[in-house]
Amino acid sequence: MEALLTPAEAAKILKVHRTSLWRFQNQGLLTYVRIGNAIRYRQTDLEAFIEGGVRGQARHQPAKPRIIEKSSEKTRAR
Repeated sequence: MEALLTPAEAAKILKVHRTSLWRFQNQGLLTYVRIGNAIRYRQTDLEAFIEGGVRGQARHQPAKPRIIEKSSEKTRAR
C-alpha cells in the first residue's frame, strides 16, 4: 500500500501554501483521499499533478471583453 501524505507534507512537496492545496482539490485539479475527517494525498497523485500541470484544466473561463456603446442621445431628467 502506498503511503499517504498529510496536507502539510503535500504542500511542502508542491512548494505551495496549504490554502493553495485546498483550492487545487476543490477545483478538481488534485486527487485526494478522505479517511473519516482527514484528507490525505498519494505521492503518485502529487507527481501526476506536477507532470500534468494545470494548463487547460481550469474551471473558470477568462472574462469576455465588454463592448460599451455610447448613446448619442442625452439622458432625460425625470
